[in-house]
Amino acid sequence: MEVTIAKALALVSALFILAMWDDVLIAFRTILSSSLGSPGGIAQTLNKVSPILLGSTAVMLAYRGGFFNIGVDGQIYVGAIATTGLAFLAAVWPVPGLLLPSVLLAGLVGGAVFRAIPGVLRARWGVSEIFRHCHAYVAARALGEGTARPLTLGSRSRRNLPV
Repeated sequence: MEVTIAKALALVSALFILAMWDDVLIAFRTILSSSLGSPGGIAQTLNKVSPILLGSTAVMLAYRGGFFNIGVDGQIYVGAIATTGLAFLAAVWPVPGLLLPSVLLAGLVGGAVFRAIPGVLRARWGVSEIFRHCHAYVAARALGEGTARPLTLGSRSRRNLPV
């Protein structure tokens, strides 16, 4: 069954490539060699696929429970901020083997706490899912944009803090 689905997806991809008047074999060879042909390519592929897999899992779990989770990207933003924040704070981690599980747990807790706010709004006051998710997304996006700028040492100094 999985092989049939993979073949169907490859065929659809080949049709799109042919529609753009390009060589299908070169396109597939480039895709496979750049994404799976080196350790860096594999790392980039995992880097791009992981948020999509985590987000789709969050949507699927909520749907199985009878709810809509349309604010997954905000959840990913806050989880990423929590993970990155702990990783920067723990630059000199006392026990090296615990750093990875700790930052992963920080991302999980950050995303869960962020989604708990709309959950409480729904359970306590029956606020619409669309309203609460859209507002949560705007808040997460603003938080993400605020943390993406380099830190400075005050209004007079424009020197970036070492990270």
